[in-house]
Amino acid sequence: MAAAFALGEGRSSVKAKAAATLEVPGRLFVRELACQCGERRRVLRLKGRLRMSQQKCAKCGRRMSPLGTGLANTLRGDTLSSRELARPLSSLGLLPADVIALGRRNRLSCFELGSSSKDP
Repeated sequence: MAAAFALGEGRSSVKAKAAATLEVPGRLFVRELACQCGERRRVLRLKGRLRMSQQKCAKCGRRMSPLGTGLANTLRGDTLSSRELARPLSSLGLLPADVIALGRRNRLSCFELGSSSKDP
């Protein structure tokens, strides 16, 4: 993810990362899941692209779901941990041909993700 934030800035300085945002137009990020039993789990994945294993409650086995407070339409580079920034975009559920929007100071740049395999 750090490389994506740097792409939006055109450079990879720490100062640039601080104010940068990442979004997937028309989609939400799930930051936390909750279960009816009261259990909660922090996650970072696109809504609708959660793995079944991520949704299963470790306490009771029921399916967990995001609450309104656990959803975000953008991610800010300065609020993500270094571990989260080290994750590949695919770990968020992003797929080839998805569009990401990177912004800073009222500027928004959109990029279509490519395939990791070479076309013949």
